[in-house]
Amino acid sequence: HKRIFLLKPSTSFRVDQEKMLRLYKLLPLAALGISSCSWQNAAQNNASSLAALRQERAKLAVRRRVIFDNDGMDAQFLEEHTPQALLEVRTSQLPGSGVSTVFYCSRSSGLGVFTHDTKVGEVFRSRVGRYHLNATADFIAQGTDPLRIVTDFCKKNELEVFWTLRVNDCHDVIHRRENPYPAFSRLKAAHPEWLMGTYDKRPPHGRWSAYDFAVPEVRTLVVDCVAEVCAHYNVDGIHLDFFRHLNYFRSVAQGGVATKEELALTTQMMRRVRQTTEQAGLARGRPFLVAVRVPDCPDYCRALGLDVETWLQEGLVDILVAGEFQLRPWADSVTLGHKHGVQVVAGLSEGRARGELPPYSRQSEESYRGRAAAAWAAGCDGVYLFNLYKAERPFLSEIQDPEKLRTLEQHLFLTTRANTTAGRDLKDGLRFARRPMLTPAHVWTGLQQEGREAVFEVGDPAGRPARLLARFEDARARPRIIFENKELQALDQAEGGWQAFAVPAGMLRPGMNRFEIRISETGMLKRTFTPRQILDTWNLRGTNHGANIREECSADGLLIADTGTGQGEYCYRAYAWSVRPGGRAAATVRVQHREGWSSIAFANGRNEDRLVFETNRILLRSSGLSFDMNTTDSAHTYRVEIEENNVRVFVDGALRIDGPGAYTGKASVGRTMVLLGASTSGTIGTSIWGNVTLETYDTALHDLLLVLPPTAAIDSGRAAAK
Repeated sequence: HKRIFLLKPSTSFRVDQEKMLRLYKLLPLAALGISSCSWQNAAQNNASSLAALRQERAKLAVRRRVIFDNDGMDAQFLEEHTPQALLEVRTSQLPGSGVSTVFYCSRSSGLGVFTHDTKVGEVFRSRVGRYHLNATADFIAQGTDPLRIVTDFCKKNELEVFWTLRVNDCHDVIHRRENPYPAFSRLKAAHPEWLMGTYDKRPPHGRWSAYDFAVPEVRTLVVDCVAEVCAHYNVDGIHLDFFRHLNYFRSVAQGGVATKEELALTTQMMRRVRQTTEQAGLARGRPFLVAVRVPDCPDYCRALGLDVETWLQEGLVDILVAGEFQLRPWADSVTLGHKHGVQVVAGLSEGRARGELPPYSRQSEESYRGRAAAAWAAGCDGVYLFNLYKAERPFLSEIQDPEKLRTLEQHLFLTTRANTTAGRDLKDGLRFARRPMLTPAHVWTGLQQEGREAVFEVGDPAGRPARLLARFEDARARPRIIFENKELQALDQAEGGWQAFAVPAGMLRPGMNRFEIRISETGMLKRTFTPRQILDTWNLRGTNHGANIREECSADGLLIADTGTGQGEYCYRAYAWSVRPGGRAAATVRVQHREGWSSIAFANGRNEDRLVFETNRILLRSSGLSFDMNTTDSAHTYRVEIEENNVRVFVDGALRIDGPGAYTGKASVGRTMVLLGASTSGTIGTSIWGNVTLETYDTALHDLLLVLPPTAAIDSGRAAAK
């Protein structure tokens, strides 16, 4: 059965697909040596009845202080293929660290491709390209595998361990026939009709390589993968990570919302998962817990096709891990979960914000402390750490204790992780957000006209004074910040261009704290960046910066060259500028184009277009307006002007493209920036960039940070004052 399941269609071997699918449905039980009769016998003969099993499961579903998610990539980049070497990557440091539970994912992408010894799915044995150190095959030859190694270690060290299944992971979205992704599953290759689209024909939302869960075989594969792990591995529970990635139905990928029928399909899948774990629990005499990680807004989940509220109502879930990005306050998830007797864990994914402004970082110890303190104050039962690749971080021993956090310095960014994917995976998905979004890549403009409200979710402030730090693009900005009907006093001390404001002791409270921010008009802001400044201070974009990508500064300017056609082989530099939707702005740049195509993109948070430099013309990509010219004969000065929905392009001072009403391309979610660089995946481009001058008439707020000092510093200050 396994051989038929894994074979790829070819001209030399043809398989009747209907017969293959019938055999596939029989595969898991046959491969595992398990039958429904054996499970029923176990239920009848086991001293523990199903009711007793559920009682025991309820006792186990109690507070977990700190959950550490090991995403399993440790086995794929391992120089020494020994169990000890695997554990030293990010597991052996966990005992005594404050971590109570390990979630271990045996491979991240895609569904059914694993680094444990699976018979249901495919073992990821590839040693191609970046995976040339993959240890999976060697471990299996040694009679073990990464999941078994980690599980055994956790048991010996009294750590709870769950197996993580990323339900629809789509890191394989970079797969192309001419440049295959090593982990693109054979099942996907055999059944492209089960996917959302193709590399060349992508859906408007989400990822083309995602499975469509309207396909029965896809849902069955999820259940079978769970059954196999429950039968062969001594894990304490199953973690279904629905956040990797948020694509489940073709109707949603095409811009709609999930239907009642589609919601029923995923709910029925969850019922089967629960039944499977209960049957396996009866067989071994100990329950398996079920954890799910989902967005923190049930309405958003339903629109995607995940009826989380029904799952909780029916008792299909023991642990609710809420969020990667945040749409709602933690208290909303706590209310929902506790209503149904389910443990609620705050999902603290790594702070992923481009262009952070020193000396402060979302990845700092202080930032993790502040987020954990807010989760505890909201009533969460635990915290979950994702994409944290250093298991020896000091904050792990701190964040489990709310009392200790009250004494330590905390940093709270208004937005730790941008929720832009909420709008990419679901049309208008940000309509569900009740938390503001602000990062250096998603700036606030229009503060002169109407002001904005900044809402911080705070833990127990312990009566401490605090500082609110604001970073504006224009240093001339003089903001007024109102909190609790009082204007905050500006402080003299500021670091790295941040402006500081005093929040008096006793004003902050646990939970949501709202600040109103307004600024006065500052006039035009004109900034010129040299090639060296662009290279040093603009944010780098592109995912594959190998030998085919070059960035070099010389007397001629900044050379940006993309000479490769692989996935992720492109290179751009990005800067968030101060322009509101419909506002007036201009970008002037001197460029000598050489080959292929390069471009400069300009977005105002609502609209976006890209001025493309080809060898024989310039082109506004979204509007299609163009001008024929030789862009390679010498360096030319190009100026792009935008205002309302109008765009104009000047070349060496002469108007060459006039586009009244043509600036209508839709910006990526919340994007307010200028990007310049070379080509994109699949094509090449080389240009030499000179100075760039940006002219704007707004003042952008780039970041906000609330700093709570350690209580020891406060006590020392009070003692000195006395």
